[in-house]
Amino acid sequence: MQPILKASLFALLTIMVGLNAYAQKDEVVIAQAPGAFSLHGVVYHKLLRDAVPPATSYVTDWEDIFTESQEAQLDSLISNFESKTTIQIAVVTIDSCMTTSDAFDSTTLKIANTWGVGQKEKNNGMVICISKGLHIMRIQNGLGISPQLSDTDTQQIVDSVFLPYFEKGQFFEGTQAGLQAIIDKLKPAQ
Repeated sequence: MQPILKASLFALLTIMVGLNAYAQKDEVVIAQAPGAFSLHGVVYHKLLRDAVPPATSYVTDWEDIFTESQEAQLDSLISNFESKTTIQIAVVTIDSCMTTSDAFDSTTLKIANTWGVGQKEKNNGMVICISKGLHIMRIQNGLGISPQLSDTDTQQIVDSVFLPYFEKGQFFEGTQAGLQAIIDKLKPAQ
């Protein structure tokens, strides 16, 4: 093959590969979350419908709405509660590029099932998912939680505790107060 033809084919192939990478830009995130990868300085993230990255603590802040100190406070609150009751709670913030409003409920259920929140034999886990960008939140209760905290009770806590803070942009305060309300409701009688 002639050198000019080889160079033209190589350039065409390079452009095609570059266009393919560019076409994936709908999955770009600002901060690199677990499971993300970087290509030519652009960070990409698989959507949560593709795979759920492993949990690293009780609080997984993919949307970066909490400071490290705030995450540690929430983590400590949940850890102390679990040590007293065996009930496991996970708080997850989900960036709007990781799912859609329509898929949010199924995404939270997928996270709960993938991570196995709660003890399997007791089904006593709870996953609280919050998306500031999508203006939505969802709490997934394990079946073992229902006798103490019904869906109606959960919705009341969301409406009366979480959301008033969230509407003011106070996501840490709302999450902390909402967690405390849930903990108070689930605490064994003494």
